[in-house]
Amino acid sequence: MARFDLNSSKGTKTEAAEGWSKRISELMSRDFSFSGGSLNDSFKERFYADLHVLVSSGIDIRSALQLLSEEVKKDNEVGVLSQVSKGVSSGVPFANVLDGVNGFSEYEVQSIRIGEETGKIEHVLDNLALDFQNRIKLRREFISALSYPLMVMVIAILAVGFMMTFVVPLFSDLFARMGQDLPWITIKVIAFSNMVSSYWWLILLELMLSGGVWVLIKDRPVLRNRFDYLLLRIPLIGSVLKESVMARFSGSVAFMLSSEVELLRSLKLSSDMTDFAPLKDDIQRIEAGLMNGKHLNTLVAESPFFDARFSAMVKVGEEVNQLPRVFKHLSDQYSQGIQQRTKMLSTFLEPLMIGFIGVLVGTILIAMYLPLFEMNSSF
Repeated sequence: MARFDLNSSKGTKTEAAEGWSKRISELMSRDFSFSGGSLNDSFKERFYADLHVLVSSGIDIRSALQLLSEEVKKDNEVGVLSQVSKGVSSGVPFANVLDGVNGFSEYEVQSIRIGEETGKIEHVLDNLALDFQNRIKLRREFISALSYPLMVMVIAILAVGFMMTFVVPLFSDLFARMGQDLPWITIKVIAFSNMVSSYWWLILLELMLSGGVWVLIKDRPVLRNRFDYLLLRIPLIGSVLKESVMARFSGSVAFMLSSEVELLRSLKLSSDMTDFAPLKDDIQRIEAGLMNGKHLNTLVAESPFFDARFSAMVKVGEEVNQLPRVFKHLSDQYSQGIQQRTKMLSTFLEPLMIGFIGVLVGTILIAMYLPLFEMNSSF
């Protein structure tokens, strides 16, 4: 007779779950482009990194762009690189060409222009490649921390839905034939099962409406801005998102200031890198204050978005005239903080989700078997 190894079965299930979690994490971490003219971060990271390698090897921009346009295969990327290559080959400055191509931000255009004017195009290309690399890395770390708990939640919903739709009704029929009084927990579970069985279409409709609401929020700036402020209030997730935005913003300001761009212009271009409303609103207020002659550290200290550490470091940077170094230091600190928080988020959510599933399934089982135990005890 074959022997069933329970531990081996558990190990196999655990490995399978981790395998599916890894696949889902990789899938969710990819950059998707839903419109033909848009460019994702992965393309831009490769574009600037490859261009930096070619230019630093002694190849001029015109030849480097031509080589890159011959290597890409996706239709939208081929079209973009061909347009950029033809524009530069006709004698138009690289920054001006990018400015006329859909998909490149003002920050990228101005960075390239600074590199062309100062002769530091290699440094600018390397900085842009590193910026998009960090952006992709932070997003993937955040999604990876959420992928396993989300997968567990989906499995829990499917399992509970199956129990409520098929298992609980069987016990309900049995209890009806027995004709005995049921515990209150059993009555509640059966009532919930009947509701799920009768109104499953309403639950599905609500999920579809939720997707529609998300599309509506995404396409309307006013609603999207309010949603950004709401995200900041979510424990752990809000702090990770905030530090991610501050890390990219600080790094961008450091690069701009080190390239001898004035402070007001550096703040504006760096804030244009993100659509996160809390940051953009505060930067607009800070810009207005700077134009009225106020100090940056005073304006930052009054900001509801920037924390006390950011304000203190900016004050020191202004006093010793080392703002570029201070912003670079802040960017590195926030990046390290994000890595720690994403690990904490994953560590916190996984046992929480498993415990939630255990309580939910355990409650259903207790509710179904409790009348049977009471019947046996009466005998």
